[in-house]
Amino acid sequence: MFFEEEFEEAVKQLDGVSVKQSPDGFSASYTVPINDRQVLAVDIRFDNDGKYTIEQWQSRDVGFDDTESHLGVWDGTFD
Repeated sequence: MFFEEEFEEAVKQLDGVSVKQSPDGFSASYTVPINDRQVLAVDIRFDNDGKYTIEQWQSRDVGFDDTESHLGVWDGTFD
Protein backbone atom coordinates (compact mmCIF):
# COMPACT_ATOMS: atom_id res chain seq x y z
CA MET A 1 0.00 0.00 0.00
CA PHE A 2 1.33 3.43 -0.93
CA PHE A 3 1.63 6.32 1.52
CA GLU A 4 -1.25 8.16 -0.16
CA GLU A 5 -3.59 5.21 0.35
CA GLU A 6 -2.54 4.76 3.98
CA PHE A 7 -2.93 8.47 4.62
CA GLU A 8 -6.36 8.57 2.98
CA GLU A 9 -7.51 5.60 5.07
CA ALA A 10 -6.29 7.29 8.26
CA VAL A 11 -7.97 10.58 7.34
CA LYS A 12 -11.33 8.85 6.92
CA GLN A 13 -11.28 8.37 10.70
CA LEU A 14 -11.05 12.14 11.31
CA ASP A 15 -13.91 14.61 11.08
CA GLY A 16 -13.36 17.70 8.97
CA VAL A 17 -10.28 16.61 7.03
CA SER A 18 -10.59 16.33 3.27
CA VAL A 19 -8.09 14.79 0.84
CA LYS A 20 -7.82 15.44 -2.90
CA GLN A 21 -5.56 13.49 -5.22
CA SER A 22 -3.72 15.01 -8.17
CA PRO A 23 -1.20 13.69 -10.72
CA ASP A 24 1.66 15.13 -8.62
CA GLY A 25 0.48 13.74 -5.27
CA PHE A 26 -2.37 14.83 -3.05
CA SER A 27 -3.48 17.59 -0.70
CA ALA A 28 -5.19 17.66 2.68
CA SER A 29 -7.33 20.47 4.08
CA TYR A 30 -8.80 21.00 7.53
CA THR A 31 -9.80 23.65 10.05
CA VAL A 32 -9.24 23.72 13.81
CA PRO A 33 -11.22 25.99 16.16
CA ILE A 34 -9.13 28.69 17.82
CA ASN A 35 -11.99 30.23 19.77
CA ASP A 36 -15.71 30.85 19.21
CA ARG A 37 -15.00 33.42 16.45
CA GLN A 38 -11.95 32.02 14.63
CA VAL A 39 -10.58 28.85 13.07
CA LEU A 40 -7.13 27.90 11.84
CA ALA A 41 -7.40 26.90 8.15
CA VAL A 42 -4.68 24.55 6.90
CA ASP A 43 -3.94 23.23 3.38
CA ILE A 44 -0.96 20.90 2.86
CA ARG A 45 0.25 19.50 -0.46
CA PHE A 46 2.14 16.18 -0.48
CA ASP A 47 4.24 15.50 -3.59
CA ASN A 48 4.92 12.03 -4.98
CA ASP A 49 8.61 12.41 -4.10
CA GLY A 50 7.80 12.51 -0.36
CA LYS A 51 8.03 16.28 0.12
CA TYR A 52 5.24 18.45 1.47
CA THR A 53 4.38 22.13 1.22
CA ILE A 54 2.15 24.07 3.57
CA GLU A 55 -0.03 26.01 1.15
CA GLN A 56 -2.11 27.79 3.78
CA TRP A 57 -1.86 28.29 7.54
CA GLN A 58 -4.03 31.21 8.59
CA SER A 59 -6.77 32.22 10.97
CA ARG A 60 -10.21 33.01 9.63
CA ASP A 61 -13.21 34.65 11.22
CA VAL A 62 -16.30 32.46 11.31
CA GLY A 63 -19.89 33.19 12.09
CA PHE A 64 -19.44 36.94 11.74
CA ASP A 65 -22.40 38.65 10.11
CA ASP A 66 -21.56 42.24 9.23
CA THR A 67 -25.00 43.01 7.81
CA GLU A 68 -26.17 44.19 11.23
CA SER A 69 -23.15 46.35 12.00
CA HIS A 70 -23.01 49.82 10.54
CA LEU A 71 -20.24 52.29 11.25
CA GLY A 72 -22.46 55.33 10.79
CA VAL A 73 -20.11 57.13 8.42
CA TRP A 74 -21.48 60.44 7.14
CA ASP A 75 -22.43 60.17 3.46
CA GLY A 76 -21.99 63.90 2.78
CA THR A 77 -25.66 64.83 2.64
CA PHE A 78 -27.86 66.90 4.95
CA ASP A 79 -31.43 65.78 5.59
